[in-house]
Amino acid sequence: NLFYQFTMASCIQIVLAFIFSPTIDVNLWSSKSILAALYLSIFGSVIAFFSYNYALKHVTPVQVSILAYINTIIAVFFGWLILDEKITIDFIIATILIILGVFIINYKKKEKKAL
Repeated sequence: NLFYQFTMASCIQIVLAFIFSPTIDVNLWSSKSILAALYLSIFGSVIAFFSYNYALKHVTPVQVSILAYINTIIAVFFGWLILDEKITIDFIIATILIILGVFIINYKKKEKKAL
């Protein structure tokens, strides 16, 4: 059922792409760009979607929602590691704020027991 939904969504997006950009020259597409699009489709959408649903079944929704925030930090870290992107002071401050926010969300005060 999910495969059918993904297939239908892909077909609809292709039709809309050709409607709104009728002058697409497929000959300009390189194998590198096609592989990049396939990579993003498979890992960025399909596997991410199934992983998200799997996580929802095994942990709390709050813990799953935290992944969206941590994901940004991981993506920028890999950009620095693999693509030699620069990490600025703005990124470091944002990372600290994200981690602090995740900590605040998950921090639970211990309630005092009433006698």
